[in-house]
Amino acid sequence: MIQLKQVPNSCSDEDVRRTGGRDCDQHIQEFIGRITTPNFPGRYGPNQECVFSIQRADSHICQVELEFRVFDLEPSWGRCDKDFLELPNSSRLCNGRHKQIQRLDFPHDKNVLTLKFVSDSNGSGTGFDIVVRQLQEFCRLPAVPPSRKRCDQEVATVSGSLLSPGFPNDYGPNEKCIFSIRRAEPTVCSVVLDIRNFDVESSIGGCTKDYLEFPDLTRLCGTYKGKKIIDIPRGLDSVKLQFVSDRSGSSKGFEIYVDQMVDSCGGSSSSGKCDQEITSYKGIFSSPSYPNDYSANQRCTYTLRKADSSVCVVELDFHQFDIEFSRDKCSRDFLELPDGTRLCGMISGSRLVEFPVGSDSATFTFYSDNYGSGRGFEISVVQRKSSCGSVPTDCDQEVTDISGRFSSPSFPRIYSPGLHCRYIIRRPDPSICKVDIAFRTLDIEYSAFCVKDYFELSNEERICGNNLPGLKTLEYNPASGGVMTLQFVTDSYGSGKGFDVDVHQLPNSCKTLPSSVQCNQVITGEKDNIRTPNYPDDYPPDAKCEYEIRRLTLSTCQVQLEFLDFDVEADEGCKADFLEIESTEERLCGYNQQPIKVIPFRTGFESLRLVFISDKFTSRRGFNIRVTQLPGSCYKAVGDSSTCDTLSDVSGVMQTFNYPASYNSNTDCSYKVFRHSSAICRLEIYFSRFDVGQAESGTCGGDYLEIDGSRYCGILDGQTVHVPFPKTENEIDFLFRTDGTDQKSSFRLEVKQLSQGCDEDVSSKDCDATYTKETFQIISPGYTNRAYPSNINCKYTVKKSTFDVCAIEIKFNAFRLEESGDCTKDYLQIGDVKLCGKLPYDSVHTYQFPADELLITLHTDTYANYAGFFLTGRQVSC
Repeated sequence: MIQLKQVPNSCSDEDVRRTGGRDCDQHIQEFIGRITTPNFPGRYGPNQECVFSIQRADSHICQVELEFRVFDLEPSWGRCDKDFLELPNSSRLCNGRHKQIQRLDFPHDKNVLTLKFVSDSNGSGTGFDIVVRQLQEFCRLPAVPPSRKRCDQEVATVSGSLLSPGFPNDYGPNEKCIFSIRRAEPTVCSVVLDIRNFDVESSIGGCTKDYLEFPDLTRLCGTYKGKKIIDIPRGLDSVKLQFVSDRSGSSKGFEIYVDQMVDSCGGSSSSGKCDQEITSYKGIFSSPSYPNDYSANQRCTYTLRKADSSVCVVELDFHQFDIEFSRDKCSRDFLELPDGTRLCGMISGSRLVEFPVGSDSATFTFYSDNYGSGRGFEISVVQRKSSCGSVPTDCDQEVTDISGRFSSPSFPRIYSPGLHCRYIIRRPDPSICKVDIAFRTLDIEYSAFCVKDYFELSNEERICGNNLPGLKTLEYNPASGGVMTLQFVTDSYGSGKGFDVDVHQLPNSCKTLPSSVQCNQVITGEKDNIRTPNYPDDYPPDAKCEYEIRRLTLSTCQVQLEFLDFDVEADEGCKADFLEIESTEERLCGYNQQPIKVIPFRTGFESLRLVFISDKFTSRRGFNIRVTQLPGSCYKAVGDSSTCDTLSDVSGVMQTFNYPASYNSNTDCSYKVFRHSSAICRLEIYFSRFDVGQAESGTCGGDYLEIDGSRYCGILDGQTVHVPFPKTENEIDFLFRTDGTDQKSSFRLEVKQLSQGCDEDVSSKDCDATYTKETFQIISPGYTNRAYPSNINCKYTVKKSTFDVCAIEIKFNAFRLEESGDCTKDYLQIGDVKLCGKLPYDSVHTYQFPADELLITLHTDTYANYAGFFLTGRQVSC
């Protein structure tokens, strides 16, 4: 007898990659990617089984971060045995009761993580949209230095600026920068961002490669010039923007001027003040204040009345169209057409619109929310005579900008028979050689080989039917003169809704040849020399040489460069040929340099790099530089003591021993802050640099800093914490503890003692609020002071934003109320559920609407008061 046994998880990584997958299988091998259910954002079908494999992108990758943008699977109670997403550890997710951010570890002996989605034979949901990020800075053994630069910036004055790393030079790969804008005055609620230069690598599908992310989570990439307005929510003293670049390529970056608007907290909607009307054959519609940026909270009605009874079709020519883009069906700022279609983002070309049947007028509506803004629009309107009952033959459209949009005539209404429409794409930049075509909607009469109705690409590929094709990347024909033509053709019979496509031209997409010069060098000893290729003869053109200096010992924190000879083509700004010190982004060129230059190793990095670049033209002799690593060059360590540091001034800095070098292991000491005067009631602590240990399972168990009973660990650069000064105490202690394992960088805290905002008297009436939008925030009274008031009853009423909403998803960014049995003291009640005590950071819960509104109540008693909460809500459609 022969007994057979199948061994789970016995395939090699190569086997996983070679295996032929189902249509819905997805494979990710980049630093940033995305996995979605079949047909997302439509509902997935029954009996699906999809495998998502994540291949380690780099040997330094140890963890993967999953960000759940959308997660809506068929509900199942108990063991998730209906529709579910199975993680590599065999745990299953089947509803919204999980963290919005989850991290998975790569096994030491595997380079692939596998997730599996399964649906049963019954109902379905919208599915999920999950952003996948591979993390370089979370390896435990061996410790791998993070590749990102310390590029965080802050604006705390009325005016300031934000620059991408290295601007006006190109930013590098793997950047992750936090830009904080702190409220300069209490009357500031809105901030104007004047984006004067913006050139960030483009990507189709919501800026997934390089991007700048705003506080409302919208992203900006590609090229842009204009102004945006963002709000600082009441109860917060700052907002954050985030800049991210992936591992490939770079661009010039951005330069943004920041202007905080004083006395901007009392804004109101301008509904009705911006309405416009056209009654003639020709006219122009424009957004409020055009060509200046439109403002927040606008609602404008544009009425177009028939010039005569023979007019049924209107031609819209988009001279300018730049409205804040949102990925979720233009849910923020948009122009709504008479047929209900919403337009947002950047659009060029022309479009045909029909008057509603039986009506002598057509209405367009422009709406902006209370966040960002754009330049707006100017649209030329032409009413076509004798256009009733006939097919408009002039249906050509054109895109001349980086981004645009095409749609079939009358979309989303049924297109007509006998059409032959041309869609022209013109190259705006000689660096563009490729164009991405992404289909939003496709409904064209199907036929074998698409011989009846079809949409034809420039490569003569025909598309028909209603199955959305994947992203199509087309190349300009070198002989076309920078023009690309697509066609839409219909026969004399059947028809459908047509199509709606996004067009995105890709800057820097022309092929370039890499340098053939092999000149990279790694230095591991105490002394060595680096030279240009062919030295002392002239270096070659198109050279790129990387010189890596690896730290000699733990006590080596500096490197000395002795310039024995230096002769590199001189150029203003060193843009032609240059030697760049990567850690400081300093470029060197010309003849001779200062004889000796000392460069520190960046905190947390075990190496530093110098990069030499030469262009195609002038060459010189180059350089010969002696490199010497300096052992014992770190800051002198301070002996162990029960007190690390003290502060009694109104403001000051507290930092770890040896800062910015790594702190010591087995540290157990306190940082003491003494009350400066009796008027002081709280502390403001700004984490200008904080990289201490790492959180495991949501807790700080190894190295941490404890402030007012809360432990802080991980990378928290840019955060601000407020701590109340106990009325009966004149001293607050911060406890710093580290274990015996490898040290993890350091911290630097900027501490201010505050006497303002001490007495806060909040009545229930003052804190009541009603929320009607799809997304909203609820912040408890006194949250910025880290203590909510006593004896309040705040009522927050959430009303359905649309009729098809049936639940709200609430993210608990922070939650700390007094703990009590059955939550009888202080509590937050959501529907019938009472919450108290402490909830995990960023935990997510979903609550059903009992009717058209949901009541949320905050109750506090007379006694102990804690920090409170900061919640983010999102209404969920059925």
